[in-house]
Amino acid sequence: MANRAHKLDKLIDNYLNEKSSPEEKRLLDDFVSDDQFNLQWEQKEMGNQQEVFSSINNAILNQTRTKSFHAISKQQIRWTISVAASLLLLIGVYSWIKFTPEPLQQYSFSTEAQSDSLLLPDGSVIFLSPETELSYDNRFNTERRKVTLVRGNAFFKVARNPEKPFIISSGAIKTKVLGTSFNIHTAINGYRVTVHTGKVNVSSDSESVDLTPLEEVNYSSASGKLSVGKVSPAAISPWYNSDITLADQSLETILNLIEQKFNLDTIRVETKQLEARATVYIARDASLNSIVEQLNYITNLKFEIHGKEIRCAHATEI
Repeated sequence: MANRAHKLDKLIDNYLNEKSSPEEKRLLDDFVSDDQFNLQWEQKEMGNQQEVFSSINNAILNQTRTKSFHAISKQQIRWTISVAASLLLLIGVYSWIKFTPEPLQQYSFSTEAQSDSLLLPDGSVIFLSPETELSYDNRFNTERRKVTLVRGNAFFKVARNPEKPFIISSGAIKTKVLGTSFNIHTAINGYRVTVHTGKVNVSSDSESVDLTPLEEVNYSSASGKLSVGKVSPAAISPWYNSDITLADQSLETILNLIEQKFNLDTIRVETKQLEARATVYIARDASLNSIVEQLNYITNLKFEIHGKEIRCAHATEI
């Protein structure tokens, strides 16, 4: 920008010293008539703006140094050039700040032994089970609303925004919503999305399904297929912030909820045993050991904890 002002200054010097070529005179004429030259004018110091411009134009067009042109000091013209150059520089800096994208930064949030919650910039709330990790970047809620469930289990309460869909990437599947609540469970053998409210789209590389309340989809890592099924209202009980009583529910529903609450990889049990029914109370701050002891007490089954798995051993006699 300073170089440009220097060239204009030299152009004026050449003209005042009668060294301008026809091309240089034309350039000076174009500059004087340009809109960018029409800046704030200090009339007390610079004289009448219209008269000064008229004098410059007449002098250039007539190729003669008239008295009116001599009345314009070189300092006046240089002042105008300086103001123009400064404003152009400010406009350039503003444009650079406005249109240069902010460097991409990743934010990661993870839990260890306890559940926790996260409030996102758009007002959405995410409840994370133990040993769960979620990430998003600094462009969240500006260009898009996108997060990644790296591992674990999470319940999402998404703030509605039809103009910016909320997208969750979790391994081999992608979940897309506008504003709803649902649970995503990731495990070594696949993924499960269970819908509480609203409409949810879940897609893999080869399939896409739409889910409504009390529906869930399971993705099998082995087959790469999505399978949709119905769930009972108990399956969407608020494990993340409330005490829960599961009254007369199937063992499958109870175990799925335990799987979500404690972020287990799997619960190994025979299919026929999943049809058994029971009533279980799960306190908000209950430990996994206490829940397993309760299950063993009210059923004729024997559950054991093995790392992030629960296995059902042979049935015990009552």
